[in-house]
Amino acid sequence: MPATKPLPSSATLPGDPKAATASPGDNDTSLATTAFVTAALVAARSDTTAAYASPYAPDADSHGFMAIIRITMTGNLTLNVPTNGTAGQRIRYVLTASGAERTITLGTGIKTPNGATFTGAVTSTHVRVIEIEKQDIGWLAVKNQQFTP
Repeated sequence: MPATKPLPSSATLPGDPKAATASPGDNDTSLATTAFVTAALVAARSDTTAAYASPYAPDADSHGFMAIIRITMTGNLTLNVPTNGTAGQRIRYVLTASGAERTITLGTGIKTPNGATFTGAVTSTHVRVIEIEKQDIGWLAVKNQQFTP
């Protein structure tokens, strides 16, 4: 058997190297395969259609680390602070209006970058995306866009 030499610290593995895929939740210093990373990302993300209710305050823990919550607004909507949640967790609301123009308001516990309160419109021909992130200061609105699909 030929003698083996240690690989240099900047080794490049040629071709398409294979490795065993670790169990979900593995948290050590072993290399992560693409299968492991893909499974972890899928498990961390959720895409939910929620029934209209105002005010609306989801349980962040039940929606995954990167949640998408779709709501068809049949009336005006106030988004309140989600219960629970983990630092860095994001919730993306995808809002459409049913029939007429609707008003969306961020509850007082959701901060905006400039500290102002937010109330805006969602028309029946547009989609509004509002994304909030759990930070040390609480929930912060990090995205607020309206566009025509």
